[in-house]
Amino acid sequence: MDLAAVLSRAPQGTRLMEARILNPEALLPASSYSKHGQKTANRRSIAYHLLMLGVPIPEVIIRSRASRSTVYDIHQCLMKYGTITHPRTRRLGRPPRLTPADREALFNELVAHGWMYQDEMKWWLYAERGVLIN
Repeated sequence: MDLAAVLSRAPQGTRLMEARILNPEALLPASSYSKHGQKTANRRSIAYHLLMLGVPIPEVIIRSRASRSTVYDIHQCLMKYGTITHPRTRRLGRPPRLTPADREALFNELVAHGWMYQDEMKWWLYAERGVLIN
């Protein structure tokens, strides 16, 4: 590698690097992952670290043994969001049983008729609003 490439202010991924292709088997020993998706996670992790080090994408594909689309997707997400995954657009988990209208009705009932115990609120919601809370 020449001195001009080393001292270049160009971003790491655009520098010309000498072809250093390691043995892919040495990077991912077969005993390092289980059968529950660890192989893919390990490949994504290696691809992420190589991209952060500025290794060119074709070499990342070879060294991490990840698919071409996976490496390009990781690269694109790093450029857009700064992480290897897309940001979550929806809330995770089961939706709540109480709708905003149910909450408002319960609040109005509590204001109008005094406070209730939780089991009384549960039965009131079932009798008046048809919402079964466990």
